[in-house]
Amino acid sequence: MRKIKNMNRSTRRTRAAIRDALLAAIAQKPISDITVQEIIDQANVCRTTFYAHFRDINDLVNTVGDEIIDELGDELASLCYAPDQGSDFPTVASVVRIYAEYADTIRLLNSPNGDLTFNARMQERIYSSISDLRRAYDPIHFNEDRHRLYSCYVISGGISVLNALLDSRRSWDPDHAERIFGDMAAYGQRVFQIDSSIDSIA
Repeated sequence: MRKIKNMNRSTRRTRAAIRDALLAAIAQKPISDITVQEIIDQANVCRTTFYAHFRDINDLVNTVGDEIIDELGDELASLCYAPDQGSDFPTVASVVRIYAEYADTIRLLNSPNGDLTFNARMQERIYSSISDLRRAYDPIHFNEDRHRLYSCYVISGGISVLNALLDSRRSWDPDHAERIFGDMAAYGQRVFQIDSSIDSIA
């Protein structure tokens, strides 16, 4: 999280305490029922400190989600400059790594009590980043319509499986998940590149 890393240690600790208080509250009740008072009580910070960092509870919720989404976006964007990440599917590896690293936070944000916009915002960032990568690698053959259909197939399917894994709270192997999702992406890509019947849809 680039913005967080640039903050001093005390600020990072304060924001982490507020974030953790929010997540603890989401585990118990819907966001609409969470108050600033219970967050500052749980985080052991004063009201002034809370408002120095966030406008309100919704801003806090959006910030927690956006920090994860931005970190993934930065990582995917970096593949334009360093595509060889030691993986056959570097974009898939980046997504799986983020979901493994922030499993508890993502699970809570996607829960019925959580942020109903997070999943859609995450998928849109992934789509946008991968579109930029594909356009950069092969601008002549890039087809926006086909890419959108292919991305809907791969991204929504892969994210749904990752969310199901997080929701189950079972242990799972990110490397194994990366291989499965990578194969799904590769086979799906062949269909959307070769099958001319797709043109009747796109």
